[in-house]
Amino acid sequence: MVNMVKSKALSFLILISIGFSLHLKAQVTFDAKVSKKRLGLNERLRVDFVMNENGDNFVPPAFTNFLVVSGPQQSVNRSWVNGVSSFSKTYTYFLTPKSKGIINLSQAEITINGEVYKTSPIQIEVTGAVEKPNDPNNIDYLTDENIRLVAEISNSSPYLNEGITIVYKLYFRNPISITDVQELESPSYGDFWSSKINIGRAQVNP
Repeated sequence: MVNMVKSKALSFLILISIGFSLHLKAQVTFDAKVSKKRLGLNERLRVDFVMNENGDNFVPPAFTNFLVVSGPQQSVNRSWVNGVSSFSKTYTYFLTPKSKGIINLSQAEITINGEVYKTSPIQIEVTGAVEKPNDPNNIDYLTDENIRLVAEISNSSPYLNEGITIVYKLYFRNPISITDVQELESPSYGDFWSSKINIGRAQVNP
């Protein structure tokens, strides 16, 4: 009787362990997001590849029938709120279509904790050239196309106690004009010890 109880307890623990492992595995996400699924031949498409765990060996799609205007631009967001940490890493591309019709945006790949994850393919419909691709006075269009804050990390896979640096650069172009920049809020680095390096007044370089 005692042996039977032990056997049941062991089976229960094994099932709990397996279920917990599957739950942890299911938490990893790697998704492709597009700014629109229908656009004109003379419009731009923004594509973001977003993961919630740090990965290596990122392989973008072939972007067949698209011209890469810019990218990849890499950004990392890490926060720690009420004892709960969150992480996201994004690779961003700006594309223009080469031809009309239905274009398939194929899968991207990333290796996370030794496993390969793939995004789902996305179907994009490209119509003829539109008369007015975007409203030049629309604030969302202006900021999306003409201003970008980029975090440049010296090493995305450091060893324990190895120092890294993060440099934030603000890129902008006409019609946006910036003469002075100041930090309003510092990011939270969660489990990292951090020290801010004072570089003086921000310089605007043409």
